[in-house]
Amino acid sequence: MPGVPREPRDVCFGSYIANESPEDGDVACQVRGREPLVLTVTDQYIPRSRPAVTFTAVHGLAATDVRQIELIGPGNRETSLPLSAHRMFLAAFAPTARGTVQLRLLLANGESFSHGLSLPLTDREAGPWPRLRRRGAVFDYEIGENIVSKSYRQIIRRFGPPLRSVTKPNQTLCVYYDTVGYQHGWSFCFRGQRIVSAAGNQPAPPGVH
Repeated sequence: MPGVPREPRDVCFGSYIANESPEDGDVACQVRGREPLVLTVTDQYIPRSRPAVTFTAVHGLAATDVRQIELIGPGNRETSLPLSAHRMFLAAFAPTARGTVQLRLLLANGESFSHGLSLPLTDREAGPWPRLRRRGAVFDYEIGENIVSKSYRQIIRRFGPPLRSVTKPNQTLCVYYDTVGYQHGWSFCFRGQRIVSAAGNQPAPPGVH
């Protein structure tokens, strides 16, 4: 049986404020698309501000064919964003910033690519971009305690086809999903429509690489 490939498109960003230790920061993982940009846009709290004051942070990863990133706005003000050795970039906006913001990427072939947002952020603009799923994978934040109340039909409707399905000799059906950004994944087992077990941090089954 040919192996089931696991797509190497996962990108994870860690967000830390001031002197936060790694375990206290926020890590979010997402799936890279065909665009030359992977982006996270979020509101962060200014440390020790009372009452709490937020600012907007934009951080992302540029593809290898991106030669320059320009930040335009608010007020059409243009700034060139530096790229790190790992092709990461970061921009932060003051709590009072208002208006339209555009990230413009200049590519090696002379073409350009743009992504826009507005300040303050809307719910639609906040979070990871692009918002993509990949077959047979779930996001870490999607699985909670209520997963044990879901039926097989509900799991498939919510997450799509699993990466691998195995029927055991006792007629228990077990399905496996990768967790985006992690080496291991989730296994759900069913008898009929009823879920009988759910386990995270599970290694990929044989035939999945």
